[in-house]
Amino acid sequence: CVGCVWVCLESVERYDPTLDKWTRVADMSECRSGVSVGVLDGVIYAIGGSNTESIYLKSVEVYKPSDGDWTYVADMHVCRAFAGD
Repeated sequence: CVGCVWVCLESVERYDPTLDKWTRVADMSECRSGVSVGVLDGVIYAIGGSNTESIYLKSVEVYKPSDGDWTYVADMHVCRAFAGD
């Protein structure tokens, strides 16, 4: 990406297509850059990425809208970042 600056963030926003609006939700427990994100059964998964020291992560956090917060699940076996690139 020409001119891009990679930023490590904890903040998360959720998009509602019916309202065409972004809403802030709870911050992740860990600052991540290059994180991979997926949704399964309405649960958001934040997978890997790198932290503020540019160390690749193997941690995984999940956000359940019904709970309104992020919790850790089992770590991956190896560290991964920028998996969607």
